[in-house]
Amino acid sequence: MKHIKKAKFLKLDFDFRKLQKYTSPQAFNDLNDFLESMPMRAGQGMLIAAGIAWAVAGAAIFYAIIHAGQVAELRSELVKAEALVPQVPKIVRNSVPADQVSAFTQRVDKAYGNVKVSSIGNTIRVTSGNGRYFGAFREAVGHLFNGGNQRESWRIDVQSLCVGRECKPNFLMGEFTVYKLGVDKG
Repeated sequence: MKHIKKAKFLKLDFDFRKLQKYTSPQAFNDLNDFLESMPMRAGQGMLIAAGIAWAVAGAAIFYAIIHAGQVAELRSELVKAEALVPQVPKIVRNSVPADQVSAFTQRVDKAYGNVKVSSIGNTIRVTSGNGRYFGAFREAVGHLFNGGNQRESWRIDVQSLCVGRECKPNFLMGEFTVYKLGVDKG
């Protein structure tokens, strides 16, 4: 082995002859002599403490390896379970722009002279101060539910509906919210 050349790894010089001295039979004998003379140099108490420290470190590594395997197994089960859950779309309520609602209420207000139809945002209010206009009030509410804006697919919710003397400040009063249905694919 006299003709071993220097090898270059990643632009570093590495001499195999230096490594050869650690693999020789004499290196094993030197290590054996060192370990046999260790109790005389360090003392038995120190060796027992070092042995206990190594045993605790080994047990901690063994414990960590076992639990890391269990965590990896739980994670794979969780991924499998999530893969089985289907994505279900949800039906959501989308508000209608206030300018569209306002344009609609202005048209309806003109059609029913004795009934006041107004809007605030996406809420429509239909009122009348006298009970003898109940027919016009009923028709205005029907127009709202049936006529509406069919192209836009508006939906109407009743917030409040009051008819009679108990209704303050108007004898006939109804408040309705306008919205559109949409699909949220999540």
